[in-house]
Amino acid sequence: QPPHVKQAAAVFFKNMCKRHWDAEASEVTIGEDVKQQVRDNLLSLFLVVPESIQAQLSEAISIIASHDFPERWQALLPALVQQTGAALGVAPKDFKKGTALLQIGHSIFQRYRHEFKSDELYKEIKYVLELFQEPLLQLFSATLADLAGAQ
Repeated sequence: QPPHVKQAAAVFFKNMCKRHWDAEASEVTIGEDVKQQVRDNLLSLFLVVPESIQAQLSEAISIIASHDFPERWQALLPALVQQTGAALGVAPKDFKKGTALLQIGHSIFQRYRHEFKSDELYKEIKYVLELFQEPLLQLFSATLADLAGAQ
């Protein structure tokens, strides 16, 4: 397929997610089986498409996560941690892929800045920190070691 067709499809997909993922806010409903299929395969697809399409898919992941994470998308964070570690943990490091994955994490977690304090919010943040904190600290330490070795 030509790149512009792929780009148009990615934009259409992102817009469909934005308008119709939340069943309560839309007259068009996406079936739960289709949603599960999207959740199961979206991150893998993100990793193999060009950057121009990654931008659209990243936004779609963020939209879906705002509705489904962590309750209905429990596999997202472990997959994100695993893929980030694979991209940046061993040589040769794939900094483009690693940066894109970290940006997905950022887009998912930035909503915590503006939410009202609640036990549910703290429970979700605790879940995220338990899975993401240690690998992120290891990545930071490895990056510092790489910088020191480059001097």
